[in-house]
Amino acid sequence: MENQPYLFLGFHLEKINFQKNQIEDLQEIRISISSYGYDEEECVFSLSIVIELDYENSKNNEFHYIAGYKIQDEETMEDIKRDKNINDYISVFVSFVIPFIRSNITSITIDSGTAVVLPTINCRTITLDKTIVLSVDK
Repeated sequence: MENQPYLFLGFHLEKINFQKNQIEDLQEIRISISSYGYDEEECVFSLSIVIELDYENSKNNEFHYIAGYKIQDEETMEDIKRDKNINDYISVFVSFVIPFIRSNITSITIDSGTAVVLPTINCRTITLDKTIVLSVDK
C-alpha cells in the first residue's frame, strides 16, 4: 500500500474572542488563513486558520486555530519547501480540517443562546490572499 502524502495530526483552538451577550442575528462569517509554516526536521506543515463571526451588534468574534499535518511524500515535501503550489496544498488541508472546526465552533457557541452551525463549505477556493466570506441572507 502506497503512503498517503500527508497525515492529519490534529487541530488546536489557540485563541478565542467571542463576546455575544444577547440574542442577535449572525450577519457574516469569514474564513481565512493567517499564516503557515513548515518544520523541515519533523516534516510537519502547520496552518493557522481564523474564523470570524459578525453579529448585528457584536463584531469581530474570532476563533484562531492551528492544524498540523505530517508530510509523508517526498514530492509534496519538496513542493512545500519551495512554496510550489502552496495554495493548492492549503486548500486541501483546510478542506480536511474544516469539519472538525465546524463542530468545535458549534460546541463553543451553544452556550451563547444560539449555536452557530457553519454551513458545509467548499474550501477549495481558499488561498493565502483569498478569504471565504459568507453573508447571511434575510
